[in-house]
Amino acid sequence: MLGRRPAWLGGLCAAMDHRLIGPGLYALNLNDWMIRRMVAGHVYSDAGWLTPSRMADKRQGGAAGARHTSVRFATGALDPFEDRADFHDAAAGLSRERRQLIRGGDTPCKSQAEMQPLDIAPVVLSQGKLGVPEEFAASVAATILDSAKAQAA
Repeated sequence: MLGRRPAWLGGLCAAMDHRLIGPGLYALNLNDWMIRRMVAGHVYSDAGWLTPSRMADKRQGGAAGARHTSVRFATGALDPFEDRADFHDAAAGLSRERRQLIRGGDTPCKSQAEMQPLDIAPVVLSQGKLGVPEEFAASVAATILDSAKAQAA
């Protein structure tokens, strides 16, 4: 997202890994205000989708050690590429049949701009922001299956 990987992001990962500090930092990211902010902002299209049950699941934080993956996702540390150009070069090296982009109709403009250089005609679902695979899992799965059937034919 930043187009680069500043050193301070590594420090954030290290802080999240710390056995005493990390759980507290992760809890800050799982409070109701932060989750609702993500819902209202860039993650989900329908604020009503986040039912009390789903909110409780989010607050649980998932599997043991989930904070390690979460911070690495948010900081880009999971990305195997150091910069966008390398990523775009690798994506361009894949045949068009092996590339697919599914995005929601409400995907933020900045994210759409990041997707544009991939030169993939996206399948645009009628709804969804960045959390489209979670919020509209059935539609995403159907799109993938339809694509696989078309390629097999």
